[in-house]
Amino acid sequence: MRKLFLVSVIFCFIFLIGCKEESTSPKSEPPSIPTVTFSGPTANETHAQTANSYAESMTGLLSAGTAFAHLPASQNGNVTSWSISAAGFTQTFSCTKQGDGSYSWSYVLNGSDGFQTYSNWTMWTGTTSADGKSGSWIFYEFGQASKVQDLVYSTDGNGVMTGTWQMYNTSGAVTGKFIIINRPDGSGEFDRYFDGTRLDLKVTWTSNGTGTWTTYASGTQTGNGTF
Repeated sequence: MRKLFLVSVIFCFIFLIGCKEESTSPKSEPPSIPTVTFSGPTANETHAQTANSYAESMTGLLSAGTAFAHLPASQNGNVTSWSISAAGFTQTFSCTKQGDGSYSWSYVLNGSDGFQTYSNWTMWTGTTSADGKSGSWIFYEFGQASKVQDLVYSTDGNGVMTGTWQMYNTSGAVTGKFIIINRPDGSGEFDRYFDGTRLDLKVTWTSNGTGTWTTYASGTQTGNGTF
């Protein structure tokens, strides 16, 4: 599936970053690169593990920028960037601090990575609130400017974190939507929508790890169980 392919490619870039030499010099203390962690049920049951795998994928996408954390940063006004170059391939991760204390982020590729050639191509962009409790990421089709997926998260006053991950086809239509809710006590909920609107799987779990699952087809319940 394309979403899992993109996750694997991002992890590939993380590996490449970790293997290359540092190439910039820090000028001041850089902002913290955002990281967000979602969790699913840990029960060894098929539907529970499905929910958990989506939680892990969302965590990977939202935390991918941390691969640059070990690199020195370059600062120019309110713009901070981390950049590495090797063998004609340059990767630049940057953020711009906004007037309200929030940040905008981007990851840009130039040159050839040995598989594909990029010309100032933006792989993803994002925004995060000043307190880091909410944000959004947009991921783009390889070598193009069209959006292939986005991920939005927020944390309310009670510490409940909600993440919504949506997939898009080349026409911009939503092909899938996945929502995860994590509560401070360890309980949560996962909802999967087949085409962005039709719920086909709901998984809920308690703080002690037990839970329920329900499947649907065209709005009709087709199965349910516990774990």
